[in-house]
Amino acid sequence: MIRTSAWLLLASAACSYILPATWRAFRADPDDAAPAITRALDAKQLTVESFDQAERKITTGWQDSNDGVDRVRQRYIVSWERDEQDKSLTIYVRHEQQDQELEDGRPSWGSTYHDSDKESRLMDQITRELKAITRSDS
Repeated sequence: MIRTSAWLLLASAACSYILPATWRAFRADPDDAAPAITRALDAKQLTVESFDQAERKITTGWQDSNDGVDRVRQRYIVSWERDEQDKSLTIYVRHEQQDQELEDGRPSWGSTYHDSDKESRLMDQITRELKAITRSDS
């Protein structure tokens, strides 16, 4: 029974990285992706930690917060790609969160998990920003 519980705990932790990010496809110019994403992050008061133009990936800095007595940190990873065959732009949003745990009496960050509702809310904001950019280009 203990082995089964340990295996299920390990499997659920592994799934946090295996599960896909929230994504949406758009009929938009790939050059519009980065401005829409950064505007959406600004609207949510999230800071950009790294912007890899070649990899088409933006990572926010970790945001620390207190959840009652517990300390939590979270960040977002947003990437995009162009499908030349479909002429579509696909944007992916990945939320990562960690809880602070005590390990040998010292605080450390636990395993990473994600919240699909937070991913969807950021994706909604990116969608609004992308629509605003494409409307202004017309």
